[in-house]
Amino acid sequence: MSDISNTSNKLRYFRIFLLILGSGVIYPVLYLRQNYQTSITLIFDMTVQELNFLYLILGIMNIIGYVPSGLLADKFSARKLVSLSLFLTGVFGLWFAQIPDKKFLVFIYIGWGISAVFTFWSALMKGIKLLAKKDEQARIFGFLDGGRGLIEAILGVIAVSMFAFILGDNTNDEVLTKKALQSIIYMYSFLCILIAILIFMFLKEDKKENIENTNSQNNENKPVVKRNMLEDIKVLLTIKEYWLATAIIFCGYTIYWTVYYYSGFLTVNHGVTAVMSGYISVAMLWMRPVGGIGGGMLGDKIGRTVTISIAMFSGVVLLLLMSLFNSFPIVIYYVLVILTALIGYALRGLYWSTLDYCDIPEHILGRAIGLMSMLGYSVDIFIPYIGGRIFSHYNDGPMAYTAYFLMSAFIGLIGLTVTLILHFRLKKASKL
Repeated sequence: MSDISNTSNKLRYFRIFLLILGSGVIYPVLYLRQNYQTSITLIFDMTVQELNFLYLILGIMNIIGYVPSGLLADKFSARKLVSLSLFLTGVFGLWFAQIPDKKFLVFIYIGWGISAVFTFWSALMKGIKLLAKKDEQARIFGFLDGGRGLIEAILGVIAVSMFAFILGDNTNDEVLTKKALQSIIYMYSFLCILIAILIFMFLKEDKKENIENTNSQNNENKPVVKRNMLEDIKVLLTIKEYWLATAIIFCGYTIYWTVYYYSGFLTVNHGVTAVMSGYISVAMLWMRPVGGIGGGMLGDKIGRTVTISIAMFSGVVLLLLMSLFNSFPIVIYYVLVILTALIGYALRGLYWSTLDYCDIPEHILGRAIGLMSMLGYSVDIFIPYIGGRIFSHYNDGPMAYTAYFLMSAFIGLIGLTVTLILHFRLKKASKL
């Protein structure tokens, strides 16, 4: 019996690994501009403004796709949706690798917007949620974000190595640059297609509870209650833990967002060179697997809400230290920046595990994830807008970073309060 159980567990962990692998390979090809913006604009003969427009479209597709992705995840299994998403992403990547006329790029980015969120996101999160046992939710979600970061980092190193090998010393050769960029796009695209096939082969269909027909033979005189979408949403609105968990994601993601400003903070506020700032940025990238996996394991050991509370509090303190004190030795700011990045990644690995506390019926789990994602990740819209206003007001000077970090610390403080409220609600419920 134990051998059967061990085999079943190994297969379950393999399926979780495949989903983590899929989440790690699907996004890099969409966001190649992070490392190859100059090459992309050169090869496609486009301006940075034209490239920004494509990413604006992608961002809009992401935000509006979260809720519909939840509805889709409630209708179809993670096996079908995740494998379809990876396959489509790979196919659009292969089109992208042909270096088509730039007028066609808008269709590729719309396609990626559909495949990377609409058919993918809620199905991925629901698949992970259903595969993880109740006592391992935190570490599995931690492994999801940390593992995804590790996969992206490893593939990023391989991609850069390929690019450098093909280009050699001919950094201004357009033909070799095109060949090098194409090789990277092909690598990511074929990986997406390969993992899509593996997920379709090895992932099983989601277990669905047929609520209407349970014990129907023993309840012939009772009317069959059919599911109604409005009733399902009404149920969701009454779950207070759900809205607390959504607020935790919003606040935790806000603290994570500060990672995009640390390079500028070190350069503008403390005169750090661009090279040294780059080294610190690379060190921060490797905090993602450490923070995600470490935070998840700690969450299962001492409690998810306790760990999130500690992370929120630590994030607030670190942001206050960076914004209010300007006379520390520079090495202290390096440590503060790396630790705050670690906290941000730990929160990313932890906050989705609070979904397990919401006791959401499985048949509306997908739309619950979709709505939670749209609200929690609306940070992607609000923070750049507010940050832009702050930096415009202070002319991109040192005070801009101080004000931005103070704002983030305040939102983190709200997140700490919300997490404690959820913690004590759960504690009270367990006593009852």
